[in-house]
Amino acid sequence: MSQQQVPKQARPLPMPWVDKIFEKLGKTYGRDFLARWDGFEADAMTEVKQDWGDELGGFIDQPDAIAHALAHLPVKAPNVIEFRQLCRGAPKPEFKQLPRPTQDPNLVAEVVGVVKSKLTHLPKLDPKDWARKLKARHERGEKLGAHQISAYRQALGIRAKALGVE
Repeated sequence: MSQQQVPKQARPLPMPWVDKIFEKLGKTYGRDFLARWDGFEADAMTEVKQDWGDELGGFIDQPDAIAHALAHLPVKAPNVIEFRQLCRGAPKPEFKQLPRPTQDPNLVAEVVGVVKSKLTHLPKLDPKDWARKLKARHERGEKLGAHQISAYRQALGIRAKALGVE
């Protein structure tokens, strides 16, 4: 599976980020943190850091959560699960609402006036004009489908009048 096909939450944290976390935890806790891996070969240490990257991958789009965790470290050096919990405890980002756009009252009145004038000068439309046009075409001898004939007759009330029903 390529990098692009990996689901968002499955992407590991970039290794430079993990290195920075280890650097900060090493400076803060010294041997209490670093001694956990005494005697580990370089390859094994790489695997440990990859595991941290995997465990913290859910925060790849939330660097502020990692910064929060680093700023609120407990007294005892955390393991990866405890550090992930610290990240989860970060406050949710606040999104400020944009101010309402202001309008020039004169411009608004002008636009409303133009729209109203256009609406009042619209020609009166006959909602049954389509039916009258179909009827005229039929009377001129144009061949229409049965549904077209039935539809214009029903719309114009022709069938009802022909049957003597109002």
